[in-house]
Amino acid sequence: MKAQFYGHTHYDEFRLHYKKSNRSEAAVASWIGVSLTPYWDVNPGYKLFTVDGARGANSTWNILDHETWIYNLTEANMSPEKPPRWFRLYRATEALNLPDVSAESLNSLVHRMSSNITDFNTFMR
Repeated sequence: MKAQFYGHTHYDEFRLHYKKSNRSEAAVASWIGVSLTPYWDVNPGYKLFTVDGARGANSTWNILDHETWIYNLTEANMSPEKPPRWFRLYRATEALNLPDVSAESLNSLVHRMSSNITDFNTFMR
């Protein structure tokens, strides 16, 4: 299994699942997507995933990266005559300094955030 994808909780989240045989080794990541429907102080958004696929026999189907796109609901409500301006909020590998978004890389991020407040704050932002 490469990843699990779930509907929205209105927040941008991931969860890691660990191997029973080695509880310190991440097995798979679950992605919980942002929501197109707004919620208290949360802008509408969606995710785009980059997957290593459709290359024939050489495809790994690994999840390589993702982008989160949003629009500012406050800005949209101030100018209701204009269509919402969607923009990329972040790309995971760039914002979180990751080689990819594999379970292994996310596990490293979690450990990094546990001892580095700057990395934690970047993630929370």
